[in-house]
Amino acid sequence: MNRLAPFAEEVAPHVDRLVLAVHHQIRVVHPKEAAAWKEATGLERAGLLINLRPFIIAGCESEETLRRLHRYAQEPQIAASISAARGAGLLEDDSFTATDKARDLAVQLTDLQRSVMEELWADRPELAVLIEPLNRLADDIPGRYPGRGFELARLFGELPRPIGSDAFLVHHLLTKLRYLRADCHAEVLNEAELGPTEAIVLTEAWQGIPLEHPMRLLVERGFLNEDGTITEEGRAFRDAIEDETNSSAAAVWEALDDDTRAAVLEALTTLDHERSHAVR
Repeated sequence: MNRLAPFAEEVAPHVDRLVLAVHHQIRVVHPKEAAAWKEATGLERAGLLINLRPFIIAGCESEETLRRLHRYAQEPQIAASISAARGAGLLEDDSFTATDKARDLAVQLTDLQRSVMEELWADRPELAVLIEPLNRLADDIPGRYPGRGFELARLFGELPRPIGSDAFLVHHLLTKLRYLRADCHAEVLNEAELGPTEAIVLTEAWQGIPLEHPMRLLVERGFLNEDGTITEEGRAFRDAIEDETNSSAAAVWEALDDDTRAAVLEALTTLDHERSHAVR
């Protein structure tokens, strides 16, 4: 177990909070623009375009990247998303190439996101604390995580880093850390021979969410009772998955000394994730 696993566990929710804040706050800060953008996509759910946005901007979108971004989705869901995107004129009919419409919408979304980031974090002193160490962490990821299981973090890391906006750069670097943890989690699940669907169901049981139809495989492995409640063995197994994920995700933080890690955590803790007064 990596000695920095407790730190990785502590910092993870702050990374998640700040990365997701931008997506949530677009609807708060720019509700009309956000609604108009979503309508322009022609999609009932625009998650595919939102998550692929930086890859489309860089001209390196691919179906493999989409599947890594949505690794816990079922195959019919992925196929339906791709079909809907083609129907909306966002993907070429005979390939996974984004159309001009998709690229224009990706640029518009980037502008909206940049605006929100600036409204949330412009002139915040935490940015000056974060930029250098986060850049160092991003540069360190490929060497510490060479396996194919960490492809999403490396693919995102190959994208150009934003320039001209410290807020956008910090968000970009935090997104890479978030994808790294997702890769670590997926790798741990793979080693534990637990598929994405089984992992979701086990997590729901671990959280106390009632399950009407517990998966037979999880019952057979002794992780769930017949009534869908989690067993002690299942709880211990799920806890071990989290521990191993924290240990794997902790390796990148070895690139920083103790004082710098503490400063990064403090800066991430104090950054805002919402601007309710910004509603127009």
